[in-house]
Amino acid sequence: MNEADVLFKVEHGYATITLNRPKRYNSILSKMYTEIRKHLESIENDNNVKFVVITGRGKYFTSGADVQESFMGEKRAENTEDGNSFNDFQTFIDYLIEFRKPLIAAVNGPAIGIGVTLLPLCDTVYASTAATFMTPFSKIGIVPEACSSFTLARSIGSAKAGEMLLFNRILSATEALNAGLVSQLFPAQTFHSEVEKKLAEFADLPLKSLISGKELMRSHDREILHAQNKEECERMGERFLSGDIMIQFQKIMQERMRKKQSKL
Repeated sequence: MNEADVLFKVEHGYATITLNRPKRYNSILSKMYTEIRKHLESIENDNNVKFVVITGRGKYFTSGADVQESFMGEKRAENTEDGNSFNDFQTFIDYLIEFRKPLIAAVNGPAIGIGVTLLPLCDTVYASTAATFMTPFSKIGIVPEACSSFTLARSIGSAKAGEMLLFNRILSATEALNAGLVSQLFPAQTFHSEVEKKLAEFADLPLKSLISGKELMRSHDREILHAQNKEECERMGERFLSGDIMIQFQKIMQERMRKKQSKL
């Protein structure tokens, strides 16, 4: 029997959502956004669940959107009037913006695309020393997502955000910590056990205090974030209609072939 692409469990006072496609570096299919949202909906009013942890199985946190499905998405966009065929993704991000309980990202390895842009929407980010952070949007001909054109600049500064979102800079775990994208680093060998210790401490905290504290921190930005999410998805649709993505994909494949041949 095939395992689910998204694992979900509730224990010890919190929920854990695990991206479970390790052979595909936890790349995310569009249906997985809906699955994650439904899991969050199932515990939003459960007083026994105080917060939610998002992590990945295997070496990667996530390699971002599934490449094969993304190029199929170019064809889907061509069949819509405005090119915006990203309803599942837009709805998912809108839901995260409104989610009342704390979200904790446990970045167990490399984070690419949504694996990075998701982080400013979380309330705490723990990362393994093996983690790296990359948003290769211009390299593949698309634009920032998940409100990152607003949130990432505020999290790490406009200059560094520009390097990442526009020019594909990769941050190491230490650089991400120093920039403020990550709250705390743990050694790769003991990452899961160290994070579990922190989560056990948090599970004793009063739920209403956590919800009220998050509301005070997040409520003023919601209108801005919803508008940013909408605009980013519209611009993403335009990018898929442009044909640039296929051109960039061909460049990437040619570069890989050159590297492969140079090693022969």
